[in-house]
Amino acid sequence: GVTSTRIAVLILEALGATVEPYIPSRIDEGYGLNTAAIDYLRLKRGAKLIVTVDCGIRSIEEAAYCNAVKTHLIVTDHHNFGDDIPDAFAVINPKDKRYTYGDSMLAGAGVSFRFFEYLYHYMVKIAPLSNKPKIGWDNLRSQAIQLAMIGTVADLVPLQHLYNRVIVKEGLKMAAENPLIGLEALIRASGLKSLKSTDIAF
Repeated sequence: GVTSTRIAVLILEALGATVEPYIPSRIDEGYGLNTAAIDYLRLKRGAKLIVTVDCGIRSIEEAAYCNAVKTHLIVTDHHNFGDDIPDAFAVINPKDKRYTYGDSMLAGAGVSFRFFEYLYHYMVKIAPLSNKPKIGWDNLRSQAIQLAMIGTVADLVPLQHLYNRVIVKEGLKMAAENPLIGLEALIRASGLKSLKSTDIAF
């Protein structure tokens, strides 16, 4: 969820959006969307749209609450569906059997990466922005795929699945060429000469 959130913030801010990241306390708030967080974001922070990452697919009541208080909700998640689907503006989940997607085993960070990658290209090419993005896609992709790599390995999803494997392979390559500042510090502190998926998992 943390890497998924950072990917979302990174790409949305590059597109010029005002973003308020919110990571719920697992002890006080549980694992996902909750009405107190929704109220905080819309009333205290002025949010008009809430986008979940790595959670929300079972947030039926919370989605209904968003509709009741006129706050748009987009759910991006990779967890299994419950009996119902949240009534959200959009539900992005590779396990959604209503649509065909190449890999149902993407981690939450992989879903976040793919969704915001599509959004970036849509905003730039199909619905041109009045202002150009603050960061070009090559630079953004390098940063985002390193985050997606960490989230994919940490989430223990199977790496023999195509997209997971590509994300990890490309993320490792980018981490070797131009690592994120924080990742570079962790590599150095760990005394590693090069980074492998087993290093991330450990």
